[in-house]
Order: sequence, then C-alpha cells, then structure tokens
Amino acid sequence: MRMLQRAAITAAAALLGGLAVPGAARAADYPTTPFFAHGSGGETSGGFVWYNQDVRVQGSVTDFAGGWGSTVAIFEFLQGPRGGPLVPLGSETRSVSGDKRSFNWVQPAPAGGITEIWVTVCNRETSSCGDTAMVRRP
Repeated sequence: MRMLQRAAITAAAALLGGLAVPGAARAADYPTTPFFAHGSGGETSGGFVWYNQDVRVQGSVTDFAGGWGSTVAIFEFLQGPRGGPLVPLGSETRSVSGDKRSFNWVQPAPAGGITEIWVTVCNRETSSCGDTAMVRRP
C-alpha cells in the first residue's frame, strides 16, 4: 500500500512539474543563429536567440592588438520585410582593449520585432572597420 501511495505522489509531482515547464520561456525553445565578424586587430562571435520580438545577444569580443587602441563590436538592430526597406531600431556596442570580454543581454524591440542585425568590428585607434556581418531572423 505504501508503495502505491508513494508512486501516486511521485506521479502527481511529475505531472505538476511538467505543467509548470511549458509556460517558462527557455532559450532552447527559440531559434538561435551564430554570428562572427572580424576587423583590424579584433573579432566578435556568439549567437542571437530570437525570441518573439526581442533578441538575446550572447558571445564575446576579443582585441588582438596587444594594448594599443581597442576593438569595438557594433550591433545594429533593424526591422523590415525580407528584401524591403529596413528601419533602424538602435545599436549597442561592446569593446575591449588587449583582452577578451564576454557579453549577454536582451535587446528589446517594438511591435514587429527585430528582423535583422548587422555586426561590425572596428579598431578605435586606427578608425578602421572590417566587413559587416548581416544576420536575418530565421
């Protein structure tokens, strides 16, 4: 009898626990797109987690220049139809000098969400930038 009660309690707990999980938003439940961009003396890499409208930006920026100047990763957030005009929603930067720096934040978006992100890596000392990596919402 005791084993039956214990089994019933375990099953009920598992059912209740299972009911709580679907309501919780987890990064694994959303599409993720990797990114990589490099420039003069540095690079950035990581991934974008595409929530319903907002985007999580996680990764790192690295400066290889050895202490002269710094590397800055520029993230430009845009909205618009595929092949159509894009509207800038804002930008964020992450920089480092002679080291590697991790980052992880959620970029908020208006109705319609972020549909494209441009990533550029620049060197502040020389004012030179690499090619822009363009990543589209999957």
